[in-house]
Amino acid sequence: MIKNILEGRFLMTDRNKDTNATASAFGWDFQYNLALYLVMDQDLRQVEKFKVEGSTEDIEIYFRNKEPIYIQAKSQENPHSKSTTTQHLTNAINSLINAVSKVNEEYSEVIYGNNIEIPIRANKKNNLFEGNRVKRRYKNLPDGHRKKIDSIIDKSEVIFDKNKLKEKLFILKVEFSEDDDETRYRFIKEKVINCLNGIGLKGYKANRIFAYLQNEFKNNASKRVDLTIQEFGWLIILYSINIEENNVYEIFDIPQISEERLKTDFSELIFKKSLDFELITSVISEYNRFSISCTTRRDTEISFINEYYSKYRDDILSLEDVIPNDFLDDLTKVILFQILSSYSDINSVKKGLSI
Repeated sequence: MIKNILEGRFLMTDRNKDTNATASAFGWDFQYNLALYLVMDQDLRQVEKFKVEGSTEDIEIYFRNKEPIYIQAKSQENPHSKSTTTQHLTNAINSLINAVSKVNEEYSEVIYGNNIEIPIRANKKNNLFEGNRVKRRYKNLPDGHRKKIDSIIDKSEVIFDKNKLKEKLFILKVEFSEDDDETRYRFIKEKVINCLNGIGLKGYKANRIFAYLQNEFKNNASKRVDLTIQEFGWLIILYSINIEENNVYEIFDIPQISEERLKTDFSELIFKKSLDFELITSVISEYNRFSISCTTRRDTEISFINEYYSKYRDDILSLEDVIPNDFLDDLTKVILFQILSSYSDINSVKKGLSI
């Protein structure tokens, strides 16, 4: 009997550990995805840098022309559950209080970011945060909701400007639930794609870049350094170039055997030539003259490459004489496409992020 009780205790402990580990993993997942969402929700031309798991708060966003935003992130695997909602609210408000005290009241907003359907349980207006994304300012909340927050603020022993906190405090609920990636990340992904489209990146690129950016924000949480908007922009550009490398084979109907060889034996050469300043200058100058004479902007890059690749074919061959002659056409088209695509994306990202 004693043995069974002990085994039951150990089994219960293991089960609790598994549950806690799952909840913790979900919490981390929500935190860096919320950070990605919130950065992409800003005017990127005004963002200076950001950090996931910062020294002051879970998420920190710094700007060129205003004081920072500090965000405390809390999540529930079951967003409808009420078992931890009040404790999450209490912990979040106290964390934000400590944050504003730590930064000497230098902030433009403080946000409690969560995925909870009813983040403030005040027995009234339970549909106040209904929707994919709802951001409510403290001063615009119903009386019962403000009183709930006030009770937390009033108990704090930290010295801070309570009126300023209430003026700058927001409660943000973002949809984030379920186990499958498509459902869990749907709303975050939509924000990222719309933002990248807005700065000039094509739809298929934005869709694929999303996963790369997710991973960058996840990695940033484990690093001690901020990610500047310039570094963020160049990451987007490099990911865009990588996507073009995969897409070009379909556009120019390059045979599978050639595609495999290009990817395995010549990937480094393609990347190097795609960023070669002299070659880029020559190609872009020729392309600009060509595009002026085009009656339509549709597929101008592809038309240019089909017409001019033979001119650059010999230039690339003279620089890299190890390339087989019968293999050179496809290689040249890939390099030219990479140059034109990266040039366009570089301009779009630099303009969209003011870098």
